[in-house]
Amino acid sequence: MSTTDHTGVLREGFARFLERLREVGEDEDDPVAELFALCRAYREFALAEPDVYAVLFGGSGLSGFQPGVAHREMGLYVLRVPNGAIQRAVAAGRFRPADEGLLVRRLWCLLHGMAELERTGYLPGRYGHRAFLDAAVRDFAVGAGDTFEAATASGAFLEDT
Repeated sequence: MSTTDHTGVLREGFARFLERLREVGEDEDDPVAELFALCRAYREFALAEPDVYAVLFGGSGLSGFQPGVAHREMGLYVLRVPNGAIQRAVAAGRFRPADEGLLVRRLWCLLHGMAELERTGYLPGRYGHRAFLDAAVRDFAVGAGDTFEAATASGAFLEDT
């Protein structure tokens, strides 16, 4: 790998991120609970591997490296995992029929913003991550068509850490 081609670094980073998400596994009984678990895994990866996360999503450059279209495709591939949970939530009647690609990108923007703020120390204080993550994912699910009560029940397993 040359000093200007960091494709291997990105490939390895996205593989590790994808592995973390796939560890969650599918929840056929409650795809919204699966989505909560995936969002938690997203957060955990961003905090456990902050330098890798920053490189993957543009928060840190490698010797001036700027990701190209092929590199961004690797990142979009990772969205297939939460997209599957969203598709199952639609099929189960928890979410309204919608463009799942748009929904997963809306969720990604939400998660990325939260991860970046927490990763860089902007979410300190009396509120734990549950106050942000649990409420944001619940509100996302409600906006996608779930009921407040069902979405709250699906996210009940999250614990402040």
